[in-house]
Amino acid sequence: MAQETGVAEAAWSEIRNGDECRVFRVDSEVGSLVVRVHPSRHRAQRIRWTHVLAAHCRASVPEVVAPLRFASGDTVAMLGESSVAVFPWVHGDDLDAGEPALRRQAAHVLGALHRASARFSELAPAGDPLQVHAGVKLPGLLQDSPLQAWERSLPERGLLRLPIHGDFYPRNLLATSERITGVLDWDEACVDYRMAELAWTVWELCKAPRGDDLCRQRAEEFIRDYAAIAPKCEGAELEQLVPFIRRRMRREIIYQFAVIERGGPWNDDNQAYLDAEIRAFETLGARAGALARTAHGAGGDRSVRRS
Repeated sequence: MAQETGVAEAAWSEIRNGDECRVFRVDSEVGSLVVRVHPSRHRAQRIRWTHVLAAHCRASVPEVVAPLRFASGDTVAMLGESSVAVFPWVHGDDLDAGEPALRRQAAHVLGALHRASARFSELAPAGDPLQVHAGVKLPGLLQDSPLQAWERSLPERGLLRLPIHGDFYPRNLLATSERITGVLDWDEACVDYRMAELAWTVWELCKAPRGDDLCRQRAEEFIRDYAAIAPKCEGAELEQLVPFIRRRMRREIIYQFAVIERGGPWNDDNQAYLDAEIRAFETLGARAGALARTAHGAGGDRSVRRS
């Protein structure tokens, strides 16, 4: 791997982040890099597509961290059956979602990403990076017939679809105390409904401290700031906020049950997170009407523009 990256004479250290990838920091005389080693199930073709999308978005959204090219000109090198990619090291820590100014910047960055990705024309490889695990035993509350009927109706609703980052949340947003410095980890990028990403980002950045409900004021502010930058986002689309949150939440809960069933790594923090998501799935279902009106109203003011 050191030979592929051309930084054999360097200090390598494995760092955290990358729930599935192994991630290394490499410090050399020419600077610092990040090396991501993907598991073999991540197909190189799909990884390359996410790289092209990230590079396209970086042209107009400088916070995007795009991959570097190897001597071959490719952004992917093979290490056995694993794909390897190299990125510039970017200073910053996980975004503090409790800081209003950084939340506002995150809304603007997401809006700018969607404005850029709406102009991206390269077709995505087949396959869903958030594939639901079949055959997992689920609690009864996830057998939500109205939600499943709503999801089946999505193709008829005329909602905007575009390439999305797929995992736009604090651990993939580097920031200083004053500004966002990097948008990382495009591994889950795909073509989906714009509202799928907006809704889940609202959840991740605007949920209550207990992690089982949405802070309405924060959500209103985030949606208003996003709508000022993003492709046109009207009330009828924003009314789908809660169903889209619950759609993604259901997938995440199913994934976590799959980890338990296959005996994967699990601890008290994982269990607390799962318990909070199950409570939130129920709470948001009960409050869907009120929260839909909140989202609808928040989308009306497009007076703010990104500097």
